Amino acid sequence: MERLAAELKSLRGKTLVLTHSLADLDACASALVLAEAVGGEAACPDKPSSAARHCLEKLGYSIPVYGGAKCENLVLVDVSNAGLLGGFNLKPFGKIIVIDHHYHNKHLKCDYSFIDAKRSSCSEIILEACNALGFRLSDSQRKLLLAGVLHDSAFFKSANCRTLAAAAELCEGIDFREVVRAAEVRKDPSEVAAVQKAVCSASIEEIGGFKAAFTESGAFELQSASTLVEIGCDYAFVLDAKHGKMSAVKREAAPGNVGKMMEKIGKEFGGSGGGHENAGGASGKPEKAGKALETARKELMLLLANNNP
Repeated sequence: MERLAAELKSLRGKTLVLTHSLADLDACASALVLAEAVGGEAACPDKPSSAARHCLEKLGYSIPVYGGAKCENLVLVDVSNAGLLGGFNLKPFGKIIVIDHHYHNKHLKCDYSFIDAKRSSCSEIILEACNALGFRLSDSQRKLLLAGVLHDSAFFKSANCRTLAAAAELCEGIDFREVVRAAEVRKDPSEVAAVQKAVCSASIEEIGGFKAAFTESGAFELQSASTLVEIGCDYAFVLDAKHGKMSAVKREAAPGNVGKMMEKIGKEFGGSGGGHENAGGASGKPEKAGKALETARKELMLLLANNNP
C-alpha cells in the first residue's frame, strides 16, 4: 500500500480515474473518491449500470462518461483486463496505474498495478489508499465507499475480516441505515420476470456431490445465478447467448474459484472472462456462445474431480 501511495503521489499532470465498462457501484465509488484524493477527474468508458446511477443519485453523486479530454495519466479502478474496458483506447496516456481485486490471468500492461483478489471490494483498497495518502475522507465520501463495499460483498455475504474492518472504519460518524437504503435497489419488474424465467428453465444436476444449475437468460444473468445459489444450488451458470455473455456464482463453502473458471469459459466466446472467488463473468462473440454451458459443465466436473479424488 505504501508503494501504491507513492506511485499515486508521483503522478504529474492531469489524471483520469476510470472504471470498467458498464460500471457497477463499487467501481463508481472507487473512481469518484480516488479522483478527489489525487486531484484528478473520475469517469466511465460508457454509461454506468442503472443500479449504480440510482445509488449515486441518492448519495448526491454522479459520474460522467469520458468525453475525450486530454490527460497525462490514467488510473484504472476495479478492472485490470483490457477486454472489460469496452474498447477504451489506452494509447494516449503516458502513465497507467491499475487498482483491482478481480482474478485475471492476463492483466493489461501498465506502469504499476495493485491487485488483491482476496478483497471483497475495490472500495476497501481505495479506503486504505486514501489513508496512505493522508487524504481525510468526508462523510459523503465515507458513505460512497461503504455503499461500494456493501454492493460488492453482497451486503457482507462474501465478506471477510478485512471487509468488516473497512466497513467499521467507514461507518464512524455516518448513518449506516441511510447507506443501506441507498445501496438497496428495488428490483425492476423486468428483472423479476427474467430471473423467474431463468430459474424455472434451469437444469439442475448433481456433480461430485454438489448441485449445479445451468440455464439461459436474455438479461440479468448475474442476478439469476445469484438467485439459484440462494435457493439451494452450490453453483449456477447463466448464459445470454444472444449477447455472448455468461455469469456464474457459487456458494461460499463450495470448492473452486469462479473467476478462474470464467476465464477459461471466456475463451469459448473468443473473448475474456474473470471475476472473484465466488462470482464472475465472461463475454465474447455471440456466435461462439453455443458451447459455453457445456464448457462450464466440463470445467466444473474437472474441478470437482480434482477436489474429490
